[in-house]
Amino acid sequence: MNAFARTTIAAAALLLAAPGLANDVLPRLLNNVPIKQNFLGLSYTRSEGNVSVDPSLALDVSAKLDSYVLTYTRSFAAWGQSANVTVALPYSDLQLSGIVDDQRVTARDDKMPDPRFRLAINLAGAPALGLKEFAGYRQKTIVGFNIDVSMPLGDYDPERQINFGSNRWTVAPELGIGHRFKRFTIEGAVAAVFFSDNDEYLVDQTLKQEPIGAIRANLIYHFRRPGTWLGVNTLYLRGGETTVDGRDREDLQINTRVGVTFSLPIARRHNLQLRYSRGVTTRIGADFDNYNLAYSLRF
Repeated sequence: MNAFARTTIAAAALLLAAPGLANDVLPRLLNNVPIKQNFLGLSYTRSEGNVSVDPSLALDVSAKLDSYVLTYTRSFAAWGQSANVTVALPYSDLQLSGIVDDQRVTARDDKMPDPRFRLAINLAGAPALGLKEFAGYRQKTIVGFNIDVSMPLGDYDPERQINFGSNRWTVAPELGIGHRFKRFTIEGAVAAVFFSDNDEYLVDQTLKQEPIGAIRANLIYHFRRPGTWLGVNTLYLRGGETTVDGRDREDLQINTRVGVTFSLPIARRHNLQLRYSRGVTTRIGADFDNYNLAYSLRF
């Protein structure tokens, strides 16, 4: 594999390692849950499609990514409103292939990406209620804030072209509002993703990345059966230009994604979610179709 091909595959792998906020739509941005509850979740996502590395280059890079995520969430009270904290431990299997200089280049690896920590605090409209009191709660308008932190603890080798860990901190604050009327809930949020520098990019280079701005909007329909709903989700993001040792790579991201999510309680304390999303426009980044199945247990 020549140096140019290796660099191309490495760039694709870097784009795939972006945090969840910059990668996909999310259902139920705002939610009130009973306090002092535990939630254990396990999800599987198959992502497949093309990776746009540089629009000025005639490159065909495709990828398949199988991701498994184990999550633990604890709900609690914060200033009279409900809040929760989540720890997510991912594991991924990545397959990349591309045509570079009329030659097919392939790469495959499976490792642990960076673990993530998320703190979500409702600011208004989601009072902290115990399990018994929560049965009488009816949502109207909720305002909430959350912050998602990706920690540089995943597998990273500065000499390798493909890394699942990013060797840098990522912090993503988000502010949202949601309102329910009859069987519908409409939600919107603004967010940003901030990156620390990676000083060991390809051994001795420094990778810097500008923040990514994001806007989300969701429309949710609630069925008569409690806990059963169908959501249409959208995400628009812009930014994220990178430099390596001060050299501008001209990789501004301007991407739009849409998705649909169905949530179904399958028994008391057990819940399933099915989700599909796809890219509508992708200038730089992973133009993926995502298929997700998630299970959660409350205890």
